[in-house]
Amino acid sequence: MHWNRVNTIIRGSIVLLPLTVHANTRNSLFRVYHETPNSKSLVMVTGKNAAVWDGETGKIRFRITDHKEQIVRVGVSPDGTKALTCSFIPPNQFRILSKDNSIRLWDIKTGKPLLHIRNAAGGQFSNDGKRIYGFVHKEGAGPDNPSFDLAIWDSQTAQQLCTFVLRVPASPENPYFLQENSDGSKLLFCQRSTNVFDLKDLVSGSRVELDTRDRYGAFFSANGNEIQLGAYQQLRIFSAMSGKETKKFAYPGDRTLQRIAWTSDGQLLAGYDLYGNVLSYDHKTGKFTKSDTKVEVADIVRFCRDGKSFVINWGGPNSVPVQTSGFDAQTCKGIWTLRGWVVGLSGDDKAALVDERHLSIIHVPTGKVLRKVELEKSPGDRFGLG
Repeated sequence: MHWNRVNTIIRGSIVLLPLTVHANTRNSLFRVYHETPNSKSLVMVTGKNAAVWDGETGKIRFRITDHKEQIVRVGVSPDGTKALTCSFIPPNQFRILSKDNSIRLWDIKTGKPLLHIRNAAGGQFSNDGKRIYGFVHKEGAGPDNPSFDLAIWDSQTAQQLCTFVLRVPASPENPYFLQENSDGSKLLFCQRSTNVFDLKDLVSGSRVELDTRDRYGAFFSANGNEIQLGAYQQLRIFSAMSGKETKKFAYPGDRTLQRIAWTSDGQLLAGYDLYGNVLSYDHKTGKFTKSDTKVEVADIVRFCRDGKSFVINWGGPNSVPVQTSGFDAQTCKGIWTLRGWVVGLSGDDKAALVDERHLSIIHVPTGKVLRKVELEKSPGDRFGLG
């Protein structure tokens, strides 16, 4: 393991960015919007391929057709200059071998190929964009054994920096959580099918044991020093340094908090439980607030950058229609519901929402649509919701 190289990369670029949670879900895998002062980009899977749209005009900049298998993940680098795609077929009992398990990077404006990481799965950028996190087939595993370990690559050279042997081998085709803390020094991984957490120190390469048997819904706090875990009718707080529990709070919900998001200052938390109850929590006062609005088959929770409101994607494909609801962060009151997925933020109180044919910029505190463009679609493309 090349820990000296990883250590140098991390210590050379400590950055504090808004907290993001990466999960293997319909929303985070297949569509993402990224905005910079000079560029607005939307990347989505379109059937077997993917494409990049101009967020201002709705026109396709370029299509990605180089993958030989179904594209299962897309992403955008933190600086908005690179698009990421991954194609993947897991090992299986029928011994159907993939023609292209790989991660690729592209220039987001021109479509020029930048990087090709072969025999890899997953794929997401680190907070500073200098590393790519993904999975490699576990050493010694047979062709019909879907067991993978966590790997880190240099996003400029594709050099594999190190491999983490996970306590329970990963299955990238199944839902999982993978989150980096705010200073890029620790990595939290959980496979939803096993609910076993791996907390890795990226500087030393060591594993930090998380002292808990409640193995579901864990996320880094905004400052990266704590881990919040949604246990049965409790929010439990753990030290990210030692893995030991420091405090816990009861909340007015049922079962376990499924997803959690924090404001950038670490004061407010929002999430939902197994029964769709939406909750907010004030870290300073220890007060929970329960919303009158419920969500079904909910997905990612996002706070606006100003911390005054948050959105939850929910619904689809086999229940209620795919939609997004906006909530007031202080009162947890549901304000609006629109059809479509929120796929990124646009300014302090705005978000980008995608439905079957449009990209809209909405004002989150009110749900007002500020700008709406029709997305170019060509014969053979298939994109949308579900």
